[in-house]
Amino acid sequence: MRLIDAAKNGTIAVGAGGSVWVWGCGGAGHRGPYPLRREDAGLRCRAVQVPDFYGAVAVAHGLDHYVALKGDGTVWTWGKSSNSSGALGIGDMKPLPKYAPNQVPGLTGIVAIDAAINVSMALKSDGTVWAWGHNASYNLGDGTRVRRKSPVQVQGLTKKITAISIRTGAPYAVAADEGGEVWAWGGRARVKPVKTHGLRNIVAVDVSTVPIALDKDGAVWEFGHRVNPYTTEMQDRYAPGKVPGLPKIIAIASGATHCLALAENGEVWSWGRDNRADQLGDAKRRKHEDCMKPALARTGCFCVAIAAGNAYSTAVGLDGHALTWGNKLGRADGKIEEGFATVWGHAFRTDIRRGQDPEFRPFILFLFR
Repeated sequence: MRLIDAAKNGTIAVGAGGSVWVWGCGGAGHRGPYPLRREDAGLRCRAVQVPDFYGAVAVAHGLDHYVALKGDGTVWTWGKSSNSSGALGIGDMKPLPKYAPNQVPGLTGIVAIDAAINVSMALKSDGTVWAWGHNASYNLGDGTRVRRKSPVQVQGLTKKITAISIRTGAPYAVAADEGGEVWAWGGRARVKPVKTHGLRNIVAVDVSTVPIALDKDGAVWEFGHRVNPYTTEMQDRYAPGKVPGLPKIIAIASGATHCLALAENGEVWSWGRDNRADQLGDAKRRKHEDCMKPALARTGCFCVAIAAGNAYSTAVGLDGHALTWGNKLGRADGKIEEGFATVWGHAFRTDIRRGQDPEFRPFILFLFR
């Protein structure tokens, strides 16, 4: 289950009791669970709890909206004032006031979710994939370019699907099936799902920006590169390549210019095109060749979940606290300098601006305590 997710400069995470917390700015990140203006820095730079919402087991950040999966298999969406793009999946119904979460009608038995700008996706326990929202580039996988305000089933997947991911920028999606093969759809050449050659035994995928996959042996693969081949030293940029120098990996995350991998011993490994905001977790890594090679991020703790955004990274420690590093816009410690930070939470929400809240009491956000 995805306990934490990031998009651009915003983050969403599952907290204690299935509560949901958001922080950062950019896209839906500066709205949070209710509208915020960019000048409301005092609220934006600290974690804010989504009011009266519990039972979440997974979350997804769609840049302009949020998606949450509850333990009962239902899907909830929020972050938009209307469903004109279809991303909320509620048909022609009007979203609840104050950006409160809306249950997506007709979806049950869901086990995984993902989201991108104006698009949402869900995986059912029976292995079928359902999607809704923007569809101009066949990214919903139903063989049309018709925008869908309610979920439709992705067509042409001949095996039970076990993992899904949507690309944040380019309009396409991928899925791994029970046999470990990878399917992709969206874009001019893939009206319906087609197999991605060269990938085998895949158990997880993330194509948020840089397409990466995790196989059953804990190896990480990059695939589908057109612009940003990072570490695989591939002669053919379109062919999958194994990322070298990594231990056994159990989770992966793809950001705008970098990738993260979580090892079974709780260490976080990072690599990417650059380290301009210290998103790799080590300020000493400045040369391009050093950034391209996977190396340890200096998290200082045993991590259990990771996510990557626009030049920033975030993780959840074994003791339940959230940790962020890199781009200051994605952090939540109320500070402006780069580096590592412990996420701080807002004990309650208020619509007044920073400096006008006499009862503001920040506290360390322990997500699972």
